[in-house]
Amino acid sequence: MRIEHFIADQIRRAHTDTIEVRHAMVASTATDRKPLANPPAVSIYELFSREVHECAHAVAALEGGARNIVVTIGADARGSCCFDPIRKSIDHVVVCLVGVIAEVRLRPSALAVYAGGCFDFNSARLLLDMRRERNEWPHMGAEGAAQRATDFVSVHWERIVGLALVLGRSGGTLCDADVRHFAKVSP
Repeated sequence: MRIEHFIADQIRRAHTDTIEVRHAMVASTATDRKPLANPPAVSIYELFSREVHECAHAVAALEGGARNIVVTIGADARGSCCFDPIRKSIDHVVVCLVGVIAEVRLRPSALAVYAGGCFDFNSARLLLDMRRERNEWPHMGAEGAAQRATDFVSVHWERIVGLALVLGRSGGTLCDADVRHFAKVSP
């Protein structure tokens, strides 16, 4: 199965139809996560693939015009990418999806981790539903969003991996200035 088909299926399966789910998604931020008392042992390969995941979000957020981008990763491979709101909802949908696509591009076995869904898919579904409710143009369904995010990862792959390498050597956090400096286009 091609990654964009898998992503589109996961978006369609996401459950965001209850007010409780929507409220939890809006209220939840990656900064709410507490470090695990006994983090699971992860391979260096898994850790790097999660760094790539978070850095894909960061590069897409940067391209979408976001400000105050902060990327973090822990030794347990749990990470986050936080940023101020993105003006265009279509760009925000791409930001939600590129992390999984980039991670799976590097480590195909990660696909199994996301087979049951994840916050990124739920967020993308919520944004797509909101776009549809507001009748925003261009209309975008799950397939279009997945393809757009897949194309983004292909075009920006070197920037994503380069930023992930910096994140891995940073002690686990990149601030906005670091993201802007290290994710810029090479001459």
